[in-house]
Amino acid sequence: LSTINGTKFDAGALLNVRTGATFTIRGPLDAPLKQVFSLTGTGVVNFGAGAVERFLPQWWGAKGDGVQLTDGAITTGTAAFTSAGAAFTSADVGKRIAVIGAGASGQTLSTTISAFVSATAVTLAANASTTVSGVWTYYGTDDQEAFQAASIAVYSSGGGKLYIPAGIYIIHGFGIPVQGSNLDISGAGTAATALVLTSGISAFAIQGSTGSRLQIAAGAISVGATSFTAQNAGDAATLAVGDWMQISETDAGAGNIIYSDWMQVLSISGTTVNVVNPFRLAFPNSRTWASGDPGPGLAFRKHTPIENTVVLDLGIVPPYLGSAPTAIPVRYALNTHISNVYINSDGQGGIFGYQSH
Repeated sequence: LSTINGTKFDAGALLNVRTGATFTIRGPLDAPLKQVFSLTGTGVVNFGAGAVERFLPQWWGAKGDGVQLTDGAITTGTAAFTSAGAAFTSADVGKRIAVIGAGASGQTLSTTISAFVSATAVTLAANASTTVSGVWTYYGTDDQEAFQAASIAVYSSGGGKLYIPAGIYIIHGFGIPVQGSNLDISGAGTAATALVLTSGISAFAIQGSTGSRLQIAAGAISVGATSFTAQNAGDAATLAVGDWMQISETDAGAGNIIYSDWMQVLSISGTTVNVVNPFRLAFPNSRTWASGDPGPGLAFRKHTPIENTVVLDLGIVPPYLGSAPTAIPVRYALNTHISNVYINSDGQGGIFGYQSH
């Protein structure tokens, strides 16, 4: 049995999907806020369109059991971590832990708990490089794989809502992938749902794909124009009806894009590319063309964007690693809506948008 029209999971029930297998649920799913899917290797659970009103990462094993401490202490060259406000147990061995400032040059020390000592002390799997006391510390189960499986399930159903209930979720290694359009990621509020990143990753990388930068033939493009001319028919043929593209003019002296806009292909005839809506910007096409990326001159570039992504009502805690891991990078995307998101960035990257519309 690889497909069912609908199912209800009783408390404690678990569906195991072996590596290489795909199990599809086409009807409604009734499941508790507990793990109901267990995936081995490349095993996948798919859903028919509209089969689920909202997806919960807990169905794939997310715990959301992270703990925030405000009085963490550890000495450089040692792995003995203490916190008077902690309530450690032997069950915490193996969990991820991030100690702010205890890494090299005051970066975040990201490791695991290797041994339980007492309710207020544990041994870490790595030594501190900086002595700290009274610092914020987060520890808990690494929920990254559960979030990855949940997001894949959303894409398989053509999009939908990934709801993240209240809790502190530790995410290590990779963020939550945004690999398709029509994804709504919502939490229970900035003070209730927190994603704690323990490595140099983004929480959500909303990033489509892009093609090569191709030259637009000589001549300016005026506001209100409904077409442009590619340098040759072969370049124009890289586009298809409905494709999105970015029109940009780059200046060699400025070293950056001077004019830029997104357009959609209506039709193609030889070297002429007709667009759905008239140009809103004028492109003088006055820079001498040079190949390369970036290079000066007027060009078009096909994008395959991530469309209609919503991120709402949650908090994100990036690590400090000496660089700036952007919490939510947005690139080659259309119609991205981010609202009521709190990023405790400590001066690091928050939300970054590039070549998006």
